[in-house]
Amino acid sequence: MNLDSFLYEKLGNKIEQIKSIVTTLEKNRYEINVYTQEEIDLELKAKQRLQKIFNNTFTKEELNKLIILLFDENKSNLLTKTEKENLGLLLLDIDVKFLFNGKLTDSELAILKSKLNDKKIKTLEEYLEKHQNNLNGYIDLVGDTLIPDEKLFFFMLKHFGNLIDDDYTISKNQVRFRQAIHPILKKIGANFLKHPHIIENREFLNDPVSKKHLQFVQDNINLPNEPVIWALNHGFKDDGLATILACPRHAYIVFGNIAQLYNTFDGITSILNGVVPVNRKVSLSRKTLNKRVGNVFKYSSDIVIAPEGIWCKSMNRPVLDPWSGVWNLACEYGKLVVPMIHYVEDPNTPNSVIHTVIDEPIKIDDLSLESATNLLKDIWSEWLIKIMQVYVHRKREQELEGFNSIYEKWEDYLRKSVALVERYDSMAEHYADLRLGTQIEDVFNSIANIQTDNALTRSLKKEARNILAQQQLNDFQRRI
Repeated sequence: MNLDSFLYEKLGNKIEQIKSIVTTLEKNRYEINVYTQEEIDLELKAKQRLQKIFNNTFTKEELNKLIILLFDENKSNLLTKTEKENLGLLLLDIDVKFLFNGKLTDSELAILKSKLNDKKIKTLEEYLEKHQNNLNGYIDLVGDTLIPDEKLFFFMLKHFGNLIDDDYTISKNQVRFRQAIHPILKKIGANFLKHPHIIENREFLNDPVSKKHLQFVQDNINLPNEPVIWALNHGFKDDGLATILACPRHAYIVFGNIAQLYNTFDGITSILNGVVPVNRKVSLSRKTLNKRVGNVFKYSSDIVIAPEGIWCKSMNRPVLDPWSGVWNLACEYGKLVVPMIHYVEDPNTPNSVIHTVIDEPIKIDDLSLESATNLLKDIWSEWLIKIMQVYVHRKREQELEGFNSIYEKWEDYLRKSVALVERYDSMAEHYADLRLGTQIEDVFNSIANIQTDNALTRSLKKEARNILAQQQLNDFQRRI
């Protein structure tokens, strides 16, 4: 039986029930200002409905195989784009917890037995069972490699494993300690940034000819005395470190990759700096972010957040649509948001300069969600364009040297950039971008699935499928 037949035999007419629940939850997500316990309870009830839909439909082994097919790039052609979108929403945005019961799968256990001793495997199994409500699976802890870091992982779980708990409380002493060591960490951190780093003067970027003398003059930002939210655009590996180095005062980082946190040196330094981990694949983790950062503000530290939630890999858009998290934080705590913009021409080339702009704080808690996120997106885009106008002067012929098309060049650039990232998590990275409204593929999917069969509809369906195939090829955001 091929995968298409398998899916439709197992799901049947339940696809429409699933889509209805997804639509309702997504609508609620964007219309509410702050998540209340009642709203969280409502979503939990919706998850239970989803669980009933799948009860006696999939076995656990079948679900595991399906997840592997869904996120294994080499086998992704076995699923249609519509099936990927529907199942991706189920597995990521809706956070169907019954998919993970706190236990390793047989295949995961077999891999680990070849690398770890029984004592370590038992420690891992106990951790997974204890923290299953904050995880979507074992892969959350280790990324695509499936093997934990031999030196760091178990040390980090032992001492910092509770950081992912939604009820974890940040204490006054923890914040004070990190504020005290912040100047030392900034000096050390500068040695680990792999690119030259310039904090741009905005007057120079606005008028690079007559304001040339201001190019390397420090820009003055009017920050309030109380804590703020630093909102950066997210586009390359080291933009998080660049943000911490550019911030003139201490800030906790909202950290969205649990595998990096527990398996890399970046994770250690981030914890020393101060982190609020968020599992992007667990909705409860995202929704309780506000509560967990409350003490950071209370004890006078700032927060750093990347509202896009994921790298912008688009060839045609400077930034992605921000998620609502930054707006929710600003509304609940009445904090100003400071836009920070990073640009590096090629993160794969060590001498490429990171250009950083810090703009004036903005007040968004009196705006609607749509107005607030559009304002932030416009500020990011404006400064990115100005940076490129001043510093990027390569001709198209130079850009395409060695490549047949700009698409081929862009894919090569993205793959090299992703290769620099330790502990990449494809399940999150392929589906963590926000997509509002009707997408072009939705329109052509409808045409490609017209039920009427005649010469005209066959021609339309063929053309629609060709467009969808090209669209999928160019959708770097969810393909790489």
